[in-house]
Amino acid sequence: MPLESSLSLADPRAPELDLSTRVRLSLSRLDFCRVSIHVDAGTVTLGGTVSSFYQKQVSQEFARRVAGVQRVINDIQVREIDASLDVPHIHPAIPA
Repeated sequence: MPLESSLSLADPRAPELDLSTRVRLSLSRLDFCRVSIHVDAGTVTLGGTVSSFYQKQVSQEFARRVAGVQRVINDIQVREIDASLDVPHIHPAIPA
């Protein structure tokens, strides 16, 4: 059985995995999450870009709940996708 499936990420008895790896595994469960992770003495700094404030908050909560995390600095930027950019613009015919 793989280590990550046999131990809960919130289990403080999971010293086999360093904090950075445990945070990365936790965030990998979010299909939208492609953020950078920096860990220093229990402080996790998240960076990168997501498409909504909800995704930013969920990423922070997933990181915060990992055993050993003392503080989360959420530097994730929200770049909302403008749905109008995905629709081709049709210009009316100009009368001759």
